[in-house]
Amino acid sequence: MGHSVYDLCWQRDRLYVAELHHNRVTCFDNDLNPVSRKENIPTPHGLKVDTDGCLYVATYRYGRILKFDPEGKEILHWDQTLVAERVIEKPLSVDIDSQGKLWFADYGTRTILRVDTAGNPLMVWPGEVAHREKFLPHGVTVDNSDRIWVPDRAGHGLKIFTPQTEDMVTVDGLSPNFDPLAIRFLHDHLILVPDYSSRKLWLLQDGSVAGTFGDGEPESPCVTNLAITAEGFGFLAEERSNRIQKVDLTPLFNLGS
Repeated sequence: MGHSVYDLCWQRDRLYVAELHHNRVTCFDNDLNPVSRKENIPTPHGLKVDTDGCLYVATYRYGRILKFDPEGKEILHWDQTLVAERVIEKPLSVDIDSQGKLWFADYGTRTILRVDTAGNPLMVWPGEVAHREKFLPHGVTVDNSDRIWVPDRAGHGLKIFTPQTEDMVTVDGLSPNFDPLAIRFLHDHLILVPDYSSRKLWLLQDGSVAGTFGDGEPESPCVTNLAITAEGFGFLAEERSNRIQKVDLTPLFNLGS
């Protein structure tokens, strides 16, 4: 299933998997046994479960955002008409900040967008269309300070956006061909970033490169996304190998903690 997996989300002892080519979202237990499945979701990309157990799904092809209650019933369906002021075209990723507001990375408009739970737009960045040409967000990850971390495929780097000041800074010291696909926090000081160009996982500590994982061979499986549990285990979606792999990341948790 790995080649069709786009996003992974770990919440409430469950792993939610967006299976892009199968148009479905599958929920697994800790041992990767399927628990439930939501079918007929066209091109699911971004997944996030809120504190109430509701699941948000960003669908890429039609620019729709779906919300399901903990029992799996669809309770909200946004499309482009509900965010007409700042249209969501091709949402790739979704996360939730400390105020319960949603953040999206939109590959079509080349922006990151903040909306409330009714789908009303609150903020979009970059605001000027001319500033979007060299920005291509492939994800959004909200940290404990409500800063937004963005893998930028056009800029070959990572961006950190502070909503209160609308400042955007770039993480330096990465490869010139860096092609980040996602950002996941192990804790406040450590992040893991899958890089499609080098086919490696990059470990960053306080914004500086602390190491890489993977042999980097062209035919090697490439980690395209991952989810990390509070206990220190990681679920890695691997391209070409057609699998999700569970790995022990606890040795990394001690770095910088």
